[in-house]
Amino acid sequence: MTPDPLHARLPASRRAVRGLTRCAIGLGLVASIAAVAPAPLLAHVGDDTPAQAAPTPADAVTLLHEGKATPDQLESLEAVLKAAGKSDPASAEWKLGLALIDRARGKRVEARDALEPLAESDENDARVQLWYGLLCFETVQQAGTLEQATLARAGRDACERAIELDPSLVAARVALVQFYVQAPALFGGSYRKARTHAQGLIDRPEPRTQITGHLQMAFIEGHREDWEAMEAQYALATQLAESRPETERADSLRPVLRARAGALLNQKKDAKAALAVLDQLRPIARADDASVWFLTGEARRTLADRAGAIEAYERALAINPDATNSRWNLAQLLEAQRAFADAATHFDEFAKRFPNDERAGAARDSARRLRESATKNP
Repeated sequence: MTPDPLHARLPASRRAVRGLTRCAIGLGLVASIAAVAPAPLLAHVGDDTPAQAAPTPADAVTLLHEGKATPDQLESLEAVLKAAGKSDPASAEWKLGLALIDRARGKRVEARDALEPLAESDENDARVQLWYGLLCFETVQQAGTLEQATLARAGRDACERAIELDPSLVAARVALVQFYVQAPALFGGSYRKARTHAQGLIDRPEPRTQITGHLQMAFIEGHREDWEAMEAQYALATQLAESRPETERADSLRPVLRARAGALLNQKKDAKAALAVLDQLRPIARADDASVWFLTGEARRTLADRAGAIEAYERALAINPDATNSRWNLAQLLEAQRAFADAATHFDEFAKRFPNDERAGAARDSARRLRESATKNP
């Protein structure tokens, strides 16, 4: 393959491997963009009505596959799947379901390792290939330098296979766009391939999938720093969202505005423009959507508005106390404002809530240091 020009300029060095970590971070967009796509995806992450507990193993797996299982359902679903394992040990279905429960509980490495032999033995199960691929991407950051390349390639191959088996798997195409855009050429990065998968979404008949495709095209153009082309894709996505029936319009428009605000902030580095888009998003945002306030905090912090950023992060945490980056950034800003006791509290809370985060140790150290400072300088 002839690498794309931008990717070809990247050296085949340690920096290239770090590109895989950026790729894994970018895959976090899958969850937010998935809100506009139809099932089967990660998929109805944004559905307003939780599904009821599944009475059969097949229904349990469907709930988990479509993102409809609520945290308080996991234990009962686990019991259903374990019982299925006893009655039919050879079935892949219950194994997939238990892996998805591990993922829902934050045990992504365990879930990936459980699916690896299934992905190898059953190459014709689209859902197994999809989830193994996504979990490979999601766990790249937790791997050592040498393992990152292996995981990224495994994720790519599994998602490509999932699409061969079921072209309607939106999450697989989204993940591959993210991979091909952000991976260096040494590891298979290619704008051409990214565009192919984005176009595959645009060509689907479902309007929500078409919106997702335009958002992916916008992401590609933003990565290329072609701002005019990026805005053209967001305009097409907005037009499609606004053409939806009134009952669906807000649900379709929210992810478009959220993605555009994130692109303006993180790709174009235009915090003022991002705030303007967030002002459009806020009136229609879901009450349980902490991301609006997190992005507001990021934009305010970029503009050196510490007070505004602190308020925004606090609002994000009021909605979702497990908003990892909101808590970390809030603690840092409070320390900068010399509010040492409050900063120590948030660093402590960060370490307690996220013990496996690579920043947990630094959070504990910061909390101890700041408590000492607060005592010396009350």
